[in-house]
Amino acid sequence: MATYSVYDWAVGVWYPKASFLAQQDTQAETAGRWGGMGADGYQAVSPSEDRVMPPDGNTDYRLAPGTFYRVNAAGVINNVQAEPFAGAHSDIRKHLVAVLATHAAAAHA
Repeated sequence: MATYSVYDWAVGVWYPKASFLAQQDTQAETAGRWGGMGADGYQAVSPSEDRVMPPDGNTDYRLAPGTFYRVNAAGVINNVQAEPFAGAHSDIRKHLVAVLATHAAAAHA
């Protein structure tokens, strides 16, 4: 499982730009190739499914073992005030993020 948020500027904005400028992959045509999981979740894994972390606390994720989940957490991981450069990259100490982690652990049982 990987949460992601458009507010994670560290991996959604700055990491791709730095990687592009460092020419870490000369075959890439755009800087978007280097987006991190915090910006767009898992890529190219199977089986995978998308989920949304609702800010209202409705947390019936219906997770199954052996599946990769991309969880759009922009409604929860969105505080950019504390880190004007990194955005919400470290905004994960929240009850709803912990609830998601426990749902993932319980799905393994």
